[in-house]
Amino acid sequence: MPHREVLGSVDLTSFHRGFEPRALHEERLVSKLLSAFLSTDGNALIVEAMVVEGHLRQGFFLLATTKDGTAMVRVHPRSAPEKTPGVKRTVSWLAAWLGHRTGDAAVGKTNLEASALAAFPDDAIR
Repeated sequence: MPHREVLGSVDLTSFHRGFEPRALHEERLVSKLLSAFLSTDGNALIVEAMVVEGHLRQGFFLLATTKDGTAMVRVHPRSAPEKTPGVKRTVSWLAAWLGHRTGDAAVGKTNLEASALAAFPDDAIR
């Protein structure tokens, strides 16, 4: 499963409170983060995502969990999207947004290639 770790004290409750749907348009890729659902203990966040790459349209969920000062963002295990570059880019986008909201976050372990980790426009992660 595609995943990206965010090192730093990520506050999912605060992120959820300020969540607003948004879209990222890049060449032939459109990614949307549509809604967010927070667990009762505040340690897990599920984000509904949509990716359109050419003629392929996929809806799936992303899961962000926190533990020991890190957050892990990955495709929810019960979602089964095709692991396309757009899905991987969307995982990286949510991790970058969480990292930006944390302020001093850094990227930890990931299995995403460089194209998925490329920088995002400022308005996509603010």
